[in-house]
Amino acid sequence: MPRGPAHLETRLDGGKPKYRFPAGRSPKAPFGVDLLSAALGFYGDDAGIVIVEGALDALARRRIARHRGERCAVLGVASASTPCEGLPFDLLAGRRVVLALDVDDAGDEAASKLADALDDVASELERERPPGKDWGECLVDDAATLEAHPPDWGPDLVSDCEARE
Repeated sequence: MPRGPAHLETRLDGGKPKYRFPAGRSPKAPFGVDLLSAALGFYGDDAGIVIVEGALDALARRRIARHRGERCAVLGVASASTPCEGLPFDLLAGRRVVLALDVDDAGDEAASKLADALDDVASELERERPPGKDWGECLVDDAATLEAHPPDWGPDLVSDCEARE
């Protein structure tokens, strides 16, 4: 078990890589929640929120959002088994929320749990499925297209948020 910060562990048996956290130090909030308020302030009152699985998918989906011209913030839940843990329901209230979790049983179950929890919170809920297994795979598969169209990164990068303060 790792002793330092979380890392992505590659499996030698060909299975899906998994995030590993130090014993007793599992994440208590989704990846990106620390910048959510600033991102929503930047994008405005009608900005949406996209929820994916994990930090790498959050970064990939942010890149795709910029390419598509979407005005949204992206959060990565730490675990498909506990997708509601640490969600800032107050910041999701009255917003369009896109549940863009992986295309597998765990992603479908997590999307169902999130939909139940957000039913009376979000103004609109949508289930979005990545064209591949997950958003990281989608980004890799379409890298040439994305490279030809550099994004306007917005405030999802720490330096942009600090510059606005």
